[in-house]
Amino acid sequence: MFIYTNAYAFFPEWHKAFLPIEQLDWDYLKLLGLVLLGISLAWTIVAQTHMKNSWRIGIDATIKTELITTGLFSVSRNPIFFGMILSLLGLFLTTPNALTFLFLILGYVLIQIQIRLEEDFLTKEHGQMYLDYKENVRRLI
Repeated sequence: MFIYTNAYAFFPEWHKAFLPIEQLDWDYLKLLGLVLLGISLAWTIVAQTHMKNSWRIGIDATIKTELITTGLFSVSRNPIFFGMILSLLGLFLTTPNALTFLFLILGYVLIQIQIRLEEDFLTKEHGQMYLDYKENVRRLI
């Protein structure tokens, strides 16, 4: 995505190579995409802040972390992943083409896989406390 956004920004003439979806190339959808990108950035930063010392990349079984259930984690078990999905959707709406659609679909699938792996880990790590949390708070939103 980083390479794509830089290529799109610095070489706009390459746009046709990304197979644009012209039926979705409307100004109001681009504006909606920009709004979603802004919301996703703010949402993800707040969610990472709410994680405090429990924030990590991936699954690390060697470090015992607290189960965070407050803040954004009271409305979503995976607010950071939700923010990432919003950013993929925002990017697609801002620049609707085959490549950003592929990013959206693959990103969503890979995030769902990671969520399930983390759910298994958190169930083993926190037991009944996580199962109760899982029962009361939705996976994404």
